[in-house]
Amino acid sequence: MSQHDLDLVSVVIPTRNRRERLERAIKSAQAQTWPNLEIIVVDDASTDGTPAYLQNEQAADSRVRFIRNDVPQGGAGARNTGISVAKGKYVAFLDDDDLWLPEKMEKQLALMTASPDASAASCGFIVERALLPNLQVRLVPPSSEQDILKWNRLGGASMCLAKRSVLLDVGGFDRMLPSGQDWDLWIKLYQAGAVLVSDEPLVRYVSHQEGRISTNARAIYAGRRRIYFCYKKKMAPDTAAFLLSELLYSRKFMLGKTWRAKLAGLVQVLRYAKGGQSCRFVYRAVKFLLPHFAPR
Repeated sequence: MSQHDLDLVSVVIPTRNRRERLERAIKSAQAQTWPNLEIIVVDDASTDGTPAYLQNEQAADSRVRFIRNDVPQGGAGARNTGISVAKGKYVAFLDDDDLWLPEKMEKQLALMTASPDASAASCGFIVERALLPNLQVRLVPPSSEQDILKWNRLGGASMCLAKRSVLLDVGGFDRMLPSGQDWDLWIKLYQAGAVLVSDEPLVRYVSHQEGRISTNARAIYAGRRRIYFCYKKKMAPDTAAFLLSELLYSRKFMLGKTWRAKLAGLVQVLRYAKGGQSCRFVYRAVKFLLPHFAPR
């Protein structure tokens, strides 16, 4: 079978002022064993050397397409721009600070081909940590809609391969979400059709502190709050209670302005939480507090 007989995959990479990380991400997309792909890089108003690099990359590799937003649209807006111009039957997302293993597309497309009614596929991933051993994370498909409404069980955007037609039908990423954009998309994709999972680690998630939303407690709280109100009517009582306790933890403990306020907030959370969730909150709080009180 020739390359042109294979389904085209559009790879969408949003980026802003991460020239060096972006180059590694693009190379990991170019190294895919699935040969029929286009790489759409949406530069969200970068002010470093990113535009010049992308112009050179576009000239050197016909698979690379470069789109620039003169006014920043954020990660969700940039990805939606990529979806709107994609030509592929499938769209895969790659954050500019993550990397793909070479067989990611091939293995996920094998799953999608075997289940034509599926809307999307995710995969396991490897967390690369600077001072600790790498952590391998294996994912399993949600067992029900309530399962995916409780929390994001399917990973970040870099794990996602979806049918473009379904992405258009569900409206792509929610630009109003300050965090949890990938979780919200997985919920919508799950509602549109089965989400498949390769338990093999096919993405390298590179841990760092350069402006990640996942480390911004205020953005995490605001994102979870919006998701709760967006899907509240679909939630079973225990799902709603679970998410409300998560919101309470984010607001009262993580956003507490003093240590006294944080501890008082944790007590309030434990009074509200049920069963094993209380133990989980204690573990998370201790994990958060220890570095602040460790001897220096």
